[in-house]
Amino acid sequence: GWIHSAFVAGAAEPYQSALDLMSDSAAPRVISPERRDGPDVLAIDRLLANWLPESAVWVAPATGGSVALQPSTGAATAADGTTRLATVVLSAGNYLTIEWLPAEGFNAHLPAGGIAVHLVEVVDGAVRSITPIVGAAPFTELLQVGESVDYGGWRIAVVAADTAITVSVTAVA
Repeated sequence: GWIHSAFVAGAAEPYQSALDLMSDSAAPRVISPERRDGPDVLAIDRLLANWLPESAVWVAPATGGSVALQPSTGAATAADGTTRLATVVLSAGNYLTIEWLPAEGFNAHLPAGGIAVHLVEVVDGAVRSITPIVGAAPFTELLQVGESVDYGGWRIAVVAADTAITVSVTAVA
């Protein structure tokens, strides 16, 4: 039931995101032709498949806030207390998802790990589209410490990195 993220119908290369198995599954082979696997799946798909517990999701309050993220690709249990996915409600059916994708494992093809931000559109209870917000196709340039992106009246800023990556979510005019 997962959809193809960053899909552009009619484009010469309609599957445009190297961040998601459900888009460009061949992305790692462009960097390392001997690889036979694809990139990992996005946290939104992990959540929908119940591979990521709801307790690992932080929803930004209306006033904004900050959150320390662990890699979205890591194993998470309801009891471990880690946050793997942050979300921002833009409007009914429109959300931003924020996750830390390390450049390792299935995502070793990324030039550097960092924060990915996606616009997720939900219609009638089902995900209709997932669109990367940072950069251009193949969307492998992720947000790093000191960088930010503004979208839908919100600023997503990467403020620190240590054993977690801290992200600030602020409403902007």
